[in-house]
Amino acid sequence: MALIGGIYLAVRWSAQQSDAVAIERQQQLVELVISKMQGSIAHDQESVTVWDDAVRKVSLEWDAGWVDSNLGSWMHSYFRHDGAFVISPDRKPVFAYLDGRTDDGGDFQEHSACGNAACRQAAGKARSRRRGRHQ
Repeated sequence: MALIGGIYLAVRWSAQQSDAVAIERQQQLVELVISKMQGSIAHDQESVTVWDDAVRKVSLEWDAGWVDSNLGSWMHSYFRHDGAFVISPDRKPVFAYLDGRTDDGGDFQEHSACGNAACRQAAGKARSRRRGRHQ
């Protein structure tokens, strides 16, 4: 009976260890996939944020139709992005596109915690680039 109990405990311990290793590997895989997706999204967004027309139509001569067509609908159809926000320098949404439709910015409020972190990161990168050009 003690032998059977010992075998049971050894098998149970082995299964628990195997499960722990599998969970850790899955967690690492999820983190890797998310990291790759974030890099891909940033690269996709950069393709339009450095575009002179985008800068002009967003900051100098606001054109809601152009912004929707080129920064909302196009980003969704070409890159399959679920949403896009255009944020003013004071971090307020001026354009929101989610789930195939434009929005008045209410959707941004639901995502503002993530959005504000992304805004700070993007603003820091933009300042670094500007400093590099003016030196």
